[in-house]
Amino acid sequence: AGTAYAAFDGHRHDDYGTYVYKTTDYGNTWKSIKGNLPFGWVHVIREDLKNKNLLFVGTEFGVYASLDSGLSWLSLKNNLPTAAVRDIAIHPRENDLIIGTHGMGVWIMDDIAPFQEMTEEVFNSDSYLFNIRPATQFLRSTTRENYSKQIYAVKNPSFGMTITSYFRTKPEERPKVFIKNSKGDTIFKLEFMKREGIQRSTWNLRHIPKTKEGKKIKPSGMGFIESPFVASGEYTVELLAGDQKLMKKGIVYPDPRFQMKEEERI
Repeated sequence: AGTAYAAFDGHRHDDYGTYVYKTTDYGNTWKSIKGNLPFGWVHVIREDLKNKNLLFVGTEFGVYASLDSGLSWLSLKNNLPTAAVRDIAIHPRENDLIIGTHGMGVWIMDDIAPFQEMTEEVFNSDSYLFNIRPATQFLRSTTRENYSKQIYAVKNPSFGMTITSYFRTKPEERPKVFIKNSKGDTIFKLEFMKREGIQRSTWNLRHIPKTKEGKKIKPSGMGFIESPFVASGEYTVELLAGDQKLMKKGIVYPDPRFQMKEEERI
């Protein structure tokens, strides 16, 4: 209680300084939280909905995040062009970071849970597996046809369950991810790159089925038939990185457009 933020833009008066402040006593006193923000006046500041120490600012030249209430800042540029970030919103359901730019449209960073969970303890750990956002199956009938003039459409987010991990140093071997069902059987495998920092990989919610004898039924080499979707429910995501084994739960929801019993999936 009593916390508020303020940002000021003075460039129209030839003042190109970076002004962003925080109060914790209802405005009686204010403290600059500019920290190491680079040149660029601030248009907007937002506090995270789940982690009060996580802040986001939009400046004339990009978007930045702070994990320590503004003591230090890091760039979230990625593939974002240099543009003025005029507004920031955090989606309360999807947990996505949404930014509105001047002249470059609306950009979305999917699932900011890693920022919300990134504490000093996590940062100093050898490896870490972040909590996993539930995934929803969508039974797609087709992709966009190619017989008429193409319309402009940006790339959709990766379909499936997104798995995010952190490695403090470069792993000696590629970390492996095993998706296991309620019986403890491995139904899918993924690998991360031999690279330090935060990495993401996506499970497409499919699995390789087995016969009654336990033999795998491999999909056609021609690629016409994909492996079937898994049933909705709870799965275990297991990360092996060196001698560390980390586990999290992942939930798969059925396609909400269809009312389908499990026996009807066969």
